Amino acid sequence: MGLYRLHGRRAVPCKDVLTWATAFERSKRQVADDTVGKIRLSTVFLGIDHNHFGKGPPLLFETMIFGGPREGIVGRWATWEEALEMHQAVLRSDISKAADTSTIYTGRNLKSLL
Repeated sequence: MGLYRLHGRRAVPCKDVLTWATAFERSKRQVADDTVGKIRLSTVFLGIDHNHFGKGPPLLFETMIFGGPREGIVGRWATWEEALEMHQAVLRSDISKAADTSTIYTGRNLKSLL
């Protein structure tokens, strides 16, 4: 399991669980958090690599939609910058439109919603 901590806005690997837990507890993990009407869009640093298939970079950030027809849609990203960029792109899109909520979105396939 890949554990990471934030050094500023850069994710760095942790050598052990204690280091990870201490850093995770103390870090500012919220990348962005916005509300549009009754829909909330939240992007956070996860601290654990969610790239379960091992192809590509570690997926350490997550954007999730709460409320509305896209409730539960998740996007995962490798860097703070990418996560913030995609958070803002989703925010600019019509997040009140219906979409497939059974998909975990990463990079290109989330862009298909925008």
